[in-house]
Amino acid sequence: MDRRAFLRAASIAGAGLAGLAGCSSPQEGVEGGADGGQPGIGTATDTETSTETEAGAETGTAQTGTDGGGGGTGTGDGGGGGGGNGGGGGGNGGGASAYEFLGRVEAWIGQSPAAIEGQENPTLQLQAGQEYEVTWINDDGVPHDFTIQDADGNNLQQTELLSEEGASATLTFTASEEMAQYICTVHPNTMVGTLEVSA
Repeated sequence: MDRRAFLRAASIAGAGLAGLAGCSSPQEGVEGGADGGQPGIGTATDTETSTETEAGAETGTAQTGTDGGGGGTGTGDGGGGGGGNGGGGGGNGGGASAYEFLGRVEAWIGQSPAAIEGQENPTLQLQAGQEYEVTWINDDGVPHDFTIQDADGNNLQQTELLSEEGASATLTFTASEEMAQYICTVHPNTMVGTLEVSA
């Protein structure tokens, strides 16, 4: 081979190597671009995870609020329907402060309160220190009075003597432990009832 032919062959070979180098550069650029895109994908994934976490937190908050509402309803229901009925009167005339009788020779007839209505010479239960009022009506036109006595028969409180049928008298007194009975002094054997005075 002469010198001119050798130089031409070398020139062609150099051009081919240069072309190969140019082809390899774009490939590296594509790979670099692909690698560079990976962080972007990773960032998007992080964003989605964060969004899901926030959504989960919001859901939890909403559920907590619902549970709180249920607790409020339970408290309201629990507070209802308490307390029972109060105690009634104790025995004949217990708890009352005003009494009414009809006066007849055969007995004192209770008229009010309802606990003594229709009863003959009912026992009255009183509280020491409390004020009471007794009204009685002459029901037979025979003389009567209403008298409170101690256990020895001493008069402690007394109304006037009434003889007219339909006439009435009222005795107001403060109960004391020495009071033992109420009586008509004109008819002491039939018109007499017991007083029970508690301290």
